[in-house]
Amino acid sequence: MKRLLTCLLLSASFTAVHAEERSPVNLNQDQHGWVLEYMRHMLETIADMQGLVAAGKTSEVAARVQVLNEYAGATKPKGIGQQFPQGFRAMSQQMNRYWQQLETPSDDAAQVLQTSQQMLNTCNACHRVYYLTPPAE
Repeated sequence: MKRLLTCLLLSASFTAVHAEERSPVNLNQDQHGWVLEYMRHMLETIADMQGLVAAGKTSEVAARVQVLNEYAGATKPKGIGQQFPQGFRAMSQQMNRYWQQLETPSDDAAQVLQTSQQMLNTCNACHRVYYLTPPAE
């Protein structure tokens, strides 16, 4: 009996300590899937950008970013921005500005790296504040 009581108390305290403190972002199934896929595309693009800069091909970053922006423009669900909480929307708009900056051809590796760091800081801030709820079926 003591073991059962101890297990229940530990379980309850673990749940209380690890309660979700971030704000939910509620999307339908299509929107949810798109956001996850777009985040993966952004991360892959940042990795590709770093590789291009490391290889001395900074001038090719803009073309790689253009592929991402074209993907977003062609696949983004209509009205999805209206589903986002205001703070999430603001971070999303900031990310879009960074991508637009990088879409302009440049040979300035330091600027590309600085902008990508700012983007990753925005990603981390957003993930600290928001989480995607599982979509309703």
